[in-house]
Amino acid sequence: MRLLRLTQIGQAAFTELYQGDYILKEISTNENYILNEQTFPINVKYNKTTPITITNEHKRGNLTIYKVDKDNNKINLGNVEFQLYSVEFGRVIGTYRTDVNRKN
Repeated sequence: MRLLRLTQIGQAAFTELYQGDYILKEISTNENYILNEQTFPINVKYNKTTPITITNEHKRGNLTIYKVDKDNNKINLGNVEFQLYSVEFGRVIGTYRTDVNRKN
């Protein structure tokens, strides 16, 4: 078994493989992604490069914002706008507005 580490741009190359059939399996991934548990059958041909693209799903979660009065947090403040900035992507990914029913 050979282990390869991906480059910064997500590429790895196996070289000098004998032609034939192989199975590729991802065994770890970036902490921000879900491990792809599929196996990928590969057929390597003589003097050819066989490209394969494997995708990973980004981990996701939820965020709920409750905007309330400082002195009486039973008073919901509606029509308050927030921007959500992604540190990973380096940009604002959405603008959201609260309502008086505690929904955003």
